[in-house]
Amino acid sequence: MASQKASLFKRITKHHLFFPLVCLAVVLLANVIKTPDFFVVSINGGVLYGYVVDVVNRASELVILAIGMTLVSAASGGQDISVGAVMAVAAAVCCEILSGGAVSTGAFQNPLILAVLAALLVSALCGAFNGVLVARLKIQPMV
Repeated sequence: MASQKASLFKRITKHHLFFPLVCLAVVLLANVIKTPDFFVVSINGGVLYGYVVDVVNRASELVILAIGMTLVSAASGGQDISVGAVMAVAAAVCCEILSGGAVSTGAFQNPLILAVLAALLVSALCGAFNGVLVARLKIQPMV
């Protein structure tokens, strides 16, 4: 019986998700100790409020980028750290088109769909350029 418990413990601790789950539990425990109402979610005027809701709202863009990075890493076998820079360029293009080149504006000067399409086009071109650098010129994607 003791060997079965030891074997089960060894199987659990050797699992590839064990350490990340332990780290997640430690971070959540630290959040609960620091802010006891960390998991409290309230509804005010039909809108959810709370720390967990804020974390989910602010992390959604990073999760989308992380999924893309995971797919790129799995497909190419290398890490491409230009994702943040490409995201910043796309955001700048989107803001520039929405503002119509003005420094400060109270309303959009161009349609939102135009700005989003331009940002997607610019980010696709940046990605294609980076892909050519890595595939053809053999530059490391980590640079």
